[in-house]
Amino acid sequence: MERRGVDIRMFDYSNEFLWGDKWSVENNIAWFVSGSNNILFCVNMVTNQYRIVEPLPGKFQGGFRLNSNCIKSDNVIFCMPDIGSCIWYYDLFNNKFQKIEIENPNHLRIGVVDFWKCGDILWAVSSGLKQIIEINLSKKFVVRYYNITNSNEEIIARSIKSGNCIYVASALKGRIYEFNIETKNIMINDLPTIEGGLHTISVCKGKFWLSGYDKNIYIWEKDKNIVEISNHFPSNFGIYNFDRKASKFLNCDVVKYHTPTFLESIHVGDYMWFIPFQTNHILYVNTDTYKINVFEIKEEEEIENGRRREMNCKYVLQYIYKNRYIGLYSLKNEIVLEIDSKTFEIKKRRISLEEDSLKKIFPEWIFRENINAECSLYKKLLKKDIKYESRKETKGIKIYNYVCL
Repeated sequence: MERRGVDIRMFDYSNEFLWGDKWSVENNIAWFVSGSNNILFCVNMVTNQYRIVEPLPGKFQGGFRLNSNCIKSDNVIFCMPDIGSCIWYYDLFNNKFQKIEIENPNHLRIGVVDFWKCGDILWAVSSGLKQIIEINLSKKFVVRYYNITNSNEEIIARSIKSGNCIYVASALKGRIYEFNIETKNIMINDLPTIEGGLHTISVCKGKFWLSGYDKNIYIWEKDKNIVEISNHFPSNFGIYNFDRKASKFLNCDVVKYHTPTFLESIHVGDYMWFIPFQTNHILYVNTDTYKINVFEIKEEEEIENGRRREMNCKYVLQYIYKNRYIGLYSLKNEIVLEIDSKTFEIKKRRISLEEDSLKKIFPEWIFRENINAECSLYKKLLKKDIKYESRKETKGIKIYNYVCL
């Protein structure tokens, strides 16, 4: 087993960057929606400057993951709903947000995380609605909804598009739903040897790479319906007890988990990369030999009395850049770490808010003292002598500002 590791202790942890989920990267410009306060930002990947574009309509403060995944099509940014109730799209010509309504009579969490542009159509998988949504990008409306399953008990996990089909993993069993975007037919693939549910799914060289809730990586050869298992995990691979409910803070003995083993599995460069959810190591796997290797970041090791974080997970996958660089937001250190999948080097991508955007910070923005990025932004406002006042003169906000800021 190969181990590659870096020590990021030399990095300066001052950070004024806010995390977001799936970025849309076009050439050297990236677009993302902040996961914690629902603002559309634009990042220049060369200068490492980012700017405020516009807050999404509706709830701002406390708008956690409302529409935190986005994709750019021509001159329009489509912001997909997770906890949000509709698709918001921003026109870069008229600088306005408009919305595409989503049918959701039972008010479920829509949960659109995976989506793909195919010509003028955007195909999106809704885990909450258990549907595939066909969206016309130029006319900006939903064409049709397609049921993945009618089972009330089924839980939808992650999805991948390969060729003319969308493959959707089941979180309850070794099952893959296969939707053909041309015929609109759906087929069920029940996979052998997989006992538990699945979470991530990727494809490489005609084979599907899957992970679930245990110390197994599954490689599914669809044509033969054969599943191979790679389980030679490092001996010190374990899961962190972030909720403090177990006796061990890092448990390397247990082999089945209540949470997904990996947050993401992605094919970048010559390897399949597995990004931890609450487990302790990033793994990269040779797609020919299935050999599992460890990518260690020493400063990402957790300690039991660590500081409070926004989410009980290790990373948020921000972007894949030039099919080479993997951008991860560290929830522990509140920085963007960028892995070079060819050289196995890692760097902190220092992203700062451009000064003109400081003047666009609006009164509804209440900075939180326990989030480093927001403290850094507030200090930058003070340093630039930009007056920041809240228009809402409630007693609660006065107390918040006095105590926290």
